[in-house]
Amino acid sequence: GKCSRVYMGFRNVRGEREGYGVMRGQDGTIYTGQWMASRRGGHGTLFFDGGVFEGQWARGSAEGKGIVHHRNGDIFQGHYKSNKKNGPGVYCWADGAEEAGDYVDGQKHGWHKWRFGQEEWELLYSHGTVIKASLAEGGTSSGSPASETPAVREESLPKKK
Repeated sequence: GKCSRVYMGFRNVRGEREGYGVMRGQDGTIYTGQWMASRRGGHGTLFFDGGVFEGQWARGSAEGKGIVHHRNGDIFQGHYKSNKKNGPGVYCWADGAEEAGDYVDGQKHGWHKWRFGQEEWELLYSHGTVIKASLAEGGTSSGSPASETPAVREESLPKKK
């Protein structure tokens, strides 16, 4: 069923959400944390369908450092700008694989390091697309063909409703 928005928390003299508060959104998300001028601002935690985001907010958007724990066990830790991954970040899959590198506008960009056990790759991205992949110095491959480079692994994303 359709949830209505419910807010419990502090308000300023103008009646805007300000200070600490908890809000359940119409999409079923729950935000608990700081508010400024009725928008998420400061430190806060957002519970969404596939997991939990905890981090910095500004003008209603994820802005600055943040960490996402996905229900499937994956974890992303990095920087955000206007709700998108932006800047350095590390993505860890539940099975132990890990990828570190920069993001631009929510997409992987530039060199990333991917590691799983003894296997280590260096991946070059252009706006989310791998354009070069090579075994890292000292890394060993399980003999997988190039089509199976770790780059094909998808990162979990909060589902947009």
